[in-house]
Amino acid sequence: MRDADSVLHAYLHSTDETEQKRLENELLQAYAAPIVRRTLKQRLDFYIDQSCRGSNHADAADLYQEAMLRLLQKLSELRSKQDANGINDFGHYVVRIAVNTCNEYLRDKAPERSSLNHNLRDLLTRHRDFDIWKGENNSLVCGFAAWKKGRTESVRTITPERSDGIIQSLRRSGLVKQGLQRFPTGKILSEIFEQVGGPIEFDCLAEMVATALMIKDLPRESLDQNDEGSGLEPIDAGPPPDAQIEGREMLQLMWEELRRMPAIQRNIVCFKFSDHSGENFFKLIRQAGIATLKQLTEEFSLTREELAEISKQTPMEIEDIARHFGVSRQQVSKLLHRAVIHLLDRLTKK
Repeated sequence: MRDADSVLHAYLHSTDETEQKRLENELLQAYAAPIVRRTLKQRLDFYIDQSCRGSNHADAADLYQEAMLRLLQKLSELRSKQDANGINDFGHYVVRIAVNTCNEYLRDKAPERSSLNHNLRDLLTRHRDFDIWKGENNSLVCGFAAWKKGRTESVRTITPERSDGIIQSLRRSGLVKQGLQRFPTGKILSEIFEQVGGPIEFDCLAEMVATALMIKDLPRESLDQNDEGSGLEPIDAGPPPDAQIEGREMLQLMWEELRRMPAIQRNIVCFKFSDHSGENFFKLIRQAGIATLKQLTEEFSLTREELAEISKQTPMEIEDIARHFGVSRQQVSKLLHRAVIHLLDRLTKK
């Protein structure tokens, strides 16, 4: 099997439509799909089989489809520009898309913990006394900056008993207590590092701070956990600009395909869809000049007031869409899955 970057190069420079389609399918199915499935497993413990039908979590298929659709949008943009340098490392880029898809999911499910992790990473990076770096097995390690420079201190393993003892010490010291509007995070980290006596993994630090501050919306996997063995630097939790919807042309094609679908299936996709900034589908196609307000009200058989109310509620979660249409969650997921597969197939032929 050829490496992915060679296939990508051939895909971008192919002038034969049939060959181009074959290469695109090879990139998506042979190279990207296993990476996306593996990332979902590592980040969220979401398993999804090769057929994308069997999974261990109701959201697994949706996240897989979202990541694949974002990748398809990027490939279509590069193809239209014939930009061979748009992706320097295909596997790396697929990981970025999959990781950021997981990150957005975790931010929705665990906003307080996500904010805490971001703030801790920021403080460790900019505070002159602290630092964060990559340790063995690509784990993120943090501690006093001097520990990184000397690399003389080994990474400490913190037992649950030791962690509880440090948290109780923080509470006794008054650094964390109820009623405080703002916590002295720098002093909290200094106290933890002093008591530990050496570098610790970032996940361990974040868990101790979250427990001490009584932040309860802890996700199953840390937002900042690196993919083991990926060799990548820590990835910013924010969405990369090049992962957003790329260009009016792709949005136009998507809208044309949606209009050919059964009404309920079209509506489910439109109600669920959003770009990386969280913008809903209705606002996107109006801003792009693809459809007017009058055209949308006619297409969806809604009044202006009804469309405005729907637009405020979108993007919707699967459960909300199911309630809106009075159908089961499973029916919505099945229709959405079929729609995304159809879009992937049709848009790659354009």
